[in-house]
Amino acid sequence: MQQKRTYGILLALCAFVIGTGAVLSDNGKAGYAKSPGENSCSSCHSGGATSGSVAMGSDMVDWQYVPGQTYNMTVTITQTGMTVFGLCTEALTAANVNAGTLIAGTGNQVKNNPSNNRKCITHVLNGGATANAKTFNFTWTAPAAGTGNVTFYTAALAANKNGQTSGDAVYTMTQVAIEKTSVSVDEIFEVKALQIAPNPVTDWVNIATTHNDIASYHVIDMNGKEVMNVATAPIFVASLPTGMYFLQAMNKENQVVAVERMVKK
Repeated sequence: MQQKRTYGILLALCAFVIGTGAVLSDNGKAGYAKSPGENSCSSCHSGGATSGSVAMGSDMVDWQYVPGQTYNMTVTITQTGMTVFGLCTEALTAANVNAGTLIAGTGNQVKNNPSNNRKCITHVLNGGATANAKTFNFTWTAPAAGTGNVTFYTAALAANKNGQTSGDAVYTMTQVAIEKTSVSVDEIFEVKALQIAPNPVTDWVNIATTHNDIASYHVIDMNGKEVMNVATAPIFVASLPTGMYFLQAMNKENQVVAVERMVKK
């Protein structure tokens, strides 16, 4: 009787471990974006027919980013017959360090690889559980001016959710975003509900806006570089060199909600 009870406990324990392993296999891991020095999901997953694809999308124009601006990003993985999808996406400079800030969306999270301090967007538990295709949405805030080109590295997984690492397909891709060094105000900002006076300005500039969620004001030069930021108005701009600037208002989510041209005398 004791032997049967022990055998039953061992069976239950094995079932728990196998079941737990199947669940944990649906969590994303950092460090597998197939970026320089890193592996991809194929380190564990393999054996599936590679009849699918992975593609990255963005609301950047021609994959040119304006420093400091936030963009909507997508990674779409497709493969007929698969039931769960995952990803690991990094944004790196030419020196292979983090470029800008990744912000997670629904069904994904930001994780850090402690071996090289690279951050990535990766799926959460069952965040990619859907049939045939999955689009992951997240946002990316571009780095400061002078960073140069940014490369997005992505390793994507299309899996059959059989509790094993076999029968799965892995896809990799890269996408380069070019730093835009000369932009017009209409290219940088779409919302212009901001009034400033006087304009041209010598020292103090007063600001009026219909938005009630302003958290900060930022002065941007003609090269897209931030030269001043303050929490409240009016703003003392006497120290700025003579020229044309853009004055932008941002909310607590670091989103641009209003903008106007400003001439400094």
